Amino acid sequence: MSSVSVIIPCYRYAQFLPECVASVLAQRDVDLRVLILDDASPDETPAAAAALAAADSRTEEVPEFAVMAGVPARFVRWRWPGVDH
Repeated sequence: MSSVSVIIPCYRYAQFLPECVASVLAQRDVDLRVLILDDASPDETPAAAAALAAADSRTEEVPEFAVMAGVPARFVRWRWPGVDH
């Protein structure tokens, strides 16, 4: 089985995030991992990301990623343990 890792950077994406993640997780015949990088969204994105991560073990989240890294998520080269880069 193929292994696919999907990184979803998001900012103010709360209303779209559940459908986006569901679309990725609906893929068949692949071993999936989803990482949601919240770019310090001021809306409900952090809560949506946390709920999605809690609901499915294939999904992880990094809350307030920009605050941790000091730059917007879209500009950061992310290293995800266990993934060949």
